[in-house]
Amino acid sequence: MFGPFFHTVLIEQIFGLYLLIMALIFLSRVSFYREVVRNMKATSGAVFLSSSFGLLLGLFLVVIHNFWMWEPRIVVTILCWVVLIRSILWLAFPEKMVERTKIIAAGPGYYVVLILLAILGVFLMTRGFYVYIGS
Repeated sequence: MFGPFFHTVLIEQIFGLYLLIMALIFLSRVSFYREVVRNMKATSGAVFLSSSFGLLLGLFLVVIHNFWMWEPRIVVTILCWVVLIRSILWLAFPEKMVERTKIIAAGPGYYVVLILLAILGVFLMTRGFYVYIGS
């Protein structure tokens, strides 16, 4: 169980659960979260704070999981890089990111993003927890 890619399994489990839980919550409270996004301001301390933590998390994840092999594990690597790049974009261009987030949240893109996140979450959970099925 504690092989050379044990951290991959942990990241898959954590990200899988996180993405699925968040997608389900956001799908169950659509009007509430659309209102949150509508009231979002680029100058908000929450944007700076969450982006700063996202940058720290992204750097940590990229350093410990940067495997560019053509196999399912690459999904975790890409996800780690997405966390890092998005955090950098939120810190560098908060006005543009808030604007784009508002556009996506106001239309059908909201549901598309959440469904994709749920599918990705299930995929990662399946990969991460599959290790324990055979044991």
